[in-house]
Amino acid sequence: MLVQLVRDKKAIIMSPFSATVTKKAKQDAWETIRNQMNGVGADVDSVSKLRDVIWANIRRGTLKNK
Repeated sequence: MLVQLVRDKKAIIMSPFSATVTKKAKQDAWETIRNQMNGVGADVDSVSKLRDVIWANIRRGTLKNK
């Protein structure tokens, strides 16, 4: 589910910072994903844990397998 939610917000999350893609926009996108994950029963404490630990591990594992 996390991969699908990140894919839905890819335009904001993966884009470099610009006039339209700000730090606040990225933070809001990750917060939305965290809320949706918690809504289905996941227990994600913070956005930083979701982004820097959980998502980073999924991404790293996928790139390693590729």
